[in-house]
Amino acid sequence: MGFRKRFRAILKSPTEGSSSTTTAADAGDLHDSQVVGVNSDASPRPLGIETLDSGKSAIVDIVFVHGLTGHRHRTWTGPGATEPWPKVLLPQDIPNARIITYGYDADVLHWTSTAGQNTTREHAQNLVNDLCNHRTRTNSINRPILFVAHSLGGLVVQDALLLCVNPSDESQATFLNSARGICFLGTPNGGSDFTTFATAVANVISLSIVKRPNAQLLEVLKRRSQVLANVKNGFLTLVRRRAEEGSQTIKLHAFVEELPVAATGRRVVTPDSAIIPGYNSSTLPYDHISMTKFLREHDVGYQRVSGKLMDWVTEIDESNEVLRSDVILQSITQPTSHLEEMNDSKLGDKSLYRYPRRIGKIIDRPEIMMRMTNLLKQDGDSTRVVILFGMGGQGKTMLALNFSREAERKHLFLAIFWLDASSEDTLSKSFVTLSELIKRHEDRLFDTSDGRIQFVRQRIEEWNRPWLLIMDNYDDPGRLPNISNYIPNSRHGSVLVTTRQANLERLGTVIAVPPMSKEESLLLLYDRCGGADKYTGQHELAARIVGMLGYLPLAIEQAAAYILNRVDLPLAKFIEQYKDRRNTIWSKAPMPWDYKATVYTTWEMSFELIDEEKGRRDEKGKVLTMLSFLDFRGISQEIFSIPRVLSARSNAGALETSKWLKSLLNVDGNWDLLRLEDLLTDLKTLSLVDLTAHKPGALQISLHPLVSEWMRHRADLETRRQCLYEAILIVKTCLEAIHKSATELVLSVEVGDEVFRHQFACMENLRDLQREDSVFMGQSSFAEPIASPEANMGRVQKLDEAIRTLEMDTREISIQYQSMLNHHDFQQKRAVLDWLSHTISDVQHADIQSRTATGTGQWLLNTPVFQEWSSGAHQGLWMVGIPGSGKTYSASQAIEHLTHTHVDSACLFFFCNYRDRDAMNARAILCALVRQAASPLDSIPPEVRNSFEQHTRSQTRLGLAEVRRLLFAVVLSRLASAKRIFIVLDALDEIEEGEGSRLLGTLQKLVYTFASSVNIMVTSRISPLNEFADVKTIDFKLIRLLVPSLDIQAYVNQRLASASRLARLLDGHYGLEVAVREAVVRYSDGMFLRAKLFMDELSTKLTSDEIESSLKGSSRAIHIVYDNSLHRIHTLPSEEGHLAVEALMWLCLAIRPLRLRELQHAIFSMSLASNEVFFEPESLVHVEDLTSLCAGFVVFNEEADSVQLVHYTALEFLERAKDSIFPNATNDITKSCIRYLSLQPFAAGAWPAAVIKERLLEYPFATYASKYWVQHAKQNPKNLTDETIFEIVNFLSTQNLFESWVQILAYVEHQDKVGCDDIETNEPSISSRLANCDTPLHVAQALDLDARVEAYWFTGL
Repeated sequence: MGFRKRFRAILKSPTEGSSSTTTAADAGDLHDSQVVGVNSDASPRPLGIETLDSGKSAIVDIVFVHGLTGHRHRTWTGPGATEPWPKVLLPQDIPNARIITYGYDADVLHWTSTAGQNTTREHAQNLVNDLCNHRTRTNSINRPILFVAHSLGGLVVQDALLLCVNPSDESQATFLNSARGICFLGTPNGGSDFTTFATAVANVISLSIVKRPNAQLLEVLKRRSQVLANVKNGFLTLVRRRAEEGSQTIKLHAFVEELPVAATGRRVVTPDSAIIPGYNSSTLPYDHISMTKFLREHDVGYQRVSGKLMDWVTEIDESNEVLRSDVILQSITQPTSHLEEMNDSKLGDKSLYRYPRRIGKIIDRPEIMMRMTNLLKQDGDSTRVVILFGMGGQGKTMLALNFSREAERKHLFLAIFWLDASSEDTLSKSFVTLSELIKRHEDRLFDTSDGRIQFVRQRIEEWNRPWLLIMDNYDDPGRLPNISNYIPNSRHGSVLVTTRQANLERLGTVIAVPPMSKEESLLLLYDRCGGADKYTGQHELAARIVGMLGYLPLAIEQAAAYILNRVDLPLAKFIEQYKDRRNTIWSKAPMPWDYKATVYTTWEMSFELIDEEKGRRDEKGKVLTMLSFLDFRGISQEIFSIPRVLSARSNAGALETSKWLKSLLNVDGNWDLLRLEDLLTDLKTLSLVDLTAHKPGALQISLHPLVSEWMRHRADLETRRQCLYEAILIVKTCLEAIHKSATELVLSVEVGDEVFRHQFACMENLRDLQREDSVFMGQSSFAEPIASPEANMGRVQKLDEAIRTLEMDTREISIQYQSMLNHHDFQQKRAVLDWLSHTISDVQHADIQSRTATGTGQWLLNTPVFQEWSSGAHQGLWMVGIPGSGKTYSASQAIEHLTHTHVDSACLFFFCNYRDRDAMNARAILCALVRQAASPLDSIPPEVRNSFEQHTRSQTRLGLAEVRRLLFAVVLSRLASAKRIFIVLDALDEIEEGEGSRLLGTLQKLVYTFASSVNIMVTSRISPLNEFADVKTIDFKLIRLLVPSLDIQAYVNQRLASASRLARLLDGHYGLEVAVREAVVRYSDGMFLRAKLFMDELSTKLTSDEIESSLKGSSRAIHIVYDNSLHRIHTLPSEEGHLAVEALMWLCLAIRPLRLRELQHAIFSMSLASNEVFFEPESLVHVEDLTSLCAGFVVFNEEADSVQLVHYTALEFLERAKDSIFPNATNDITKSCIRYLSLQPFAAGAWPAAVIKERLLEYPFATYASKYWVQHAKQNPKNLTDETIFEIVNFLSTQNLFESWVQILAYVEHQDKVGCDDIETNEPSISSRLANCDTPLHVAQALDLDARVEAYWFTGL
């Protein structure tokens, strides 16, 4: 007896036994009550599919097919009955079957209508197509099928299965494999004498009412018919071959009529025609017509037919139970098929969604977005290409960005790549970057850049899942004449091109992006200015403004920024000021720049607000001009973290740093990122640049092309020379750093690719400058007076010579690096390093250093304990500090000191971060250290290379024991040239519980093995004696981090020097400035985090009075800051406030960190009602809404693809207050997991192996919900409501949902297990134990769920 039958007597659902009721658990059959076919039962001849009963958690479909002169209802309805017995009787005995009846036109005896003209083959084709479509639509394509066929219906079913031997699509192949048995009731396998009578009657009808009967159909029933012989022989061959091959067998049983038809005195289908040789048969005490019409369950005919069906269903059920665990596990571990090889395992991973992440309010253009979606997602035989055409400033790029974001959110594509199509050089470099990204095997090598481009095209063309390429800024076809050569050809592909060029219909469908409508423009203006309520009665003035600005989004954005930054500026005053500036701007703009001058006017108005003092304003303008010489679409703050002096010192004849740039450099001549960030923030406020949080602490800067163009146009020739020089110097610095570090990129891969775009932009701008040289040479005006024309000329020549030298150096380094990229040794080394770890600690260190206030951290370096440790007197140093005290900055200062003062030693380091929990384990951290240690070596140690080759072949990953062995091997190699190796681990307490001890255990062995050659430094919030009591081997000296007030003062001074708005408000208020400095130092209480939060708050103030009011606050304690943020959330509108609290609940209480899409789906699951089974992508919350509503609690980390709490102290605050903030967390989280796993896709049961990964990409929260819902339910069982208990019981009782859950759980367990560790266990996995449970009660006991769950099976639902 199967799973369902064993516990059916225990579990009595209120709806069980109902013949037509559909429950939420049977969501896959919601449409079963609908008729699929030509017409409905209201018509004289109902055709097609009708579901008579959906079944309770159906595991099989039973399909009834009538015979000659049959009817899909009346054939199966007994005398005097109103409903057919398959609907009334059969569901009582086989409740876990969906029962379907099928009708087709075989009624040649109908008196009032022409007989259908279809042959048996055409009826069979319709049967296959109708059933496949219905099963696909109801997510039951793999469900087993049993057929009950009468007379001609048996021939139709046989021919239908023969059609599927050579399937025309995948659904037909699945249809054949799903067929498990056929009951033939009076099927004329050899013809029948009754056909003579049927033919005569049809001929009489034809002669009397002049309608043509279907003589071809009647011919099928003749004993010698060739069609019949083909069907009979082909079908039997098919059945026997499948049995011989070990395929799923098709059981056959023939039921033979015992009685003759009264009108003829003989049986219609004789036994010799009805019986199938080699198969069992039974007789029924009825004639050919009544052998299908049963009234009661005691009728002998019903007992025989239903008994055979019950036997088959029981076999299917028990087979499912026996094989359930094996099938589920095999579905995730079986070898990759040819089809799956084309379905790249990387598809759908975050790494294949590569487009700019500009978080901000989107200009909503629903009609254009809808048209883009329809064109890019329509079916076709080749790549769909859509051209987004419009003038500059119309919002083409923002539309493309918005489309990319929505496409990822709705899972329209499994890969999205953003490519630079401004020239052939930039596009080819984008393809080179893609080659590293999409190659399947780490050891894949390339000889040339052209080879990489060809590989990318070929690889993408092989993908059999949807993908999207966005080719941005195809504005000059002359620079990219063969763009078609870069477009892969595939029916799964879509390409979106943005351009200012018309007449590109040759490439694809053109969508013209017009200016916004008046209404759209007004909405944008009001939105950016703080809302329409602020401008009551000024609607006409607002309409005049957007009209003057030509409805251009960019101009409206800048106008709004100007209005917003001029406190209480009336709209009429803006119009007046705009007209005054426009006359000046238009007089300077070149003739073709008519509409552009509108943008430039609003830009100049905003630019004047940068600084009231003209000299400082011009200096800041030169910074913008410098940025405009780089690739304006994306300038990562990361490129400013490379030491500037690295290039300046190596550049012969280098110029002295320009005065306007010195304010952004520190005493070492490197970029001061705090000052730069403050300047950029001011520029963003005025809508002069766009800033995106690429990751916490790293911004990406972008300028609109019109802004970039105007900045270069408005500057004089010498300013352009100076700014170009500094821009090229930035590029050269980055290239030298990349080249010098060989395989170990100092910059991330994306930013490394960006540097070459900046190089191309600089070279293009240099050529433009050289073309203007003869015109502008005599018109140069200098910022500083020159003594004589001779001196003037000498200075120009020196600048030109420096630019040319710098340009040649930069070009040479670029060529060398590109050549190195195509060298096999380089590629092999890079492949090994990337295989070890993608964490590049040097990038993190450079970023931290760029944010460290000058003069801070020296106290640590001066302490006797640190000096003794760094000299080798002590093996270990452990620094303990309270949260926010600057431990990470201190660790970075120590690393910087060790690197520069101990040049004969090596320094390895790792910055732990609780936000990236996936990498916060001993194995991942040790892998990162191995990478860092191996990177500078000329060749990878053989132990590492051999391990790489072994694991890439077997597609497994390193275990902890093997990583330890590799670390020892690499350290040994490094010590051949290094006197000592320092290892610095920051924030050790932020890694997973128990992993710290495992990590320290490895380092203990390392220290023990290499004695005085290895020294360890650790930072944490807690003492090692409290948390790591087993750490005894290493002689750790303890040092407590107590930040001196002088360090806080240095930080405040730097912030005040760089915060232009705050500096303006304090200018002339010496007493207030002193009060600010003293208050920040006092309130910080030795915590940099408090000082930062306080300075951030002060920087938002608009008046000196607001600053004074803020200083009077009674406390700046961290918990007060978070309390205030929580209060702001609670004052939001109800729906928004609930959403923010739900987001914080998941971020605080999730057992592991959630990726962005997981979090979005988790929040969606909170809104599901108990009977909701459909997923709505439109309901997913946008990431910018999350970060906005959560009131400073969270940040978006693009690199980790997650929304994270802003600091560890935020997590601690929420955890302490979780009972009051999230009082029903256990119940809410458990219920949302269960409801998510009950959505329609999961209600169909276990999925085919080939689609598991894709389905989980489409429903990303399923992996978390499957693995952890039980753990959440057991955290506080008393918090579970009766409703949630009921839903748990129903979930475990519904076989399809249960099997789907176990399959996903097995998949997750398998993914976690592959090469994960070297810890052996003989304990069976949870999924395998669950798959072998006999009843839901056993499942509940195996999971050790709350006693109330078990009680339901004893007391009933």
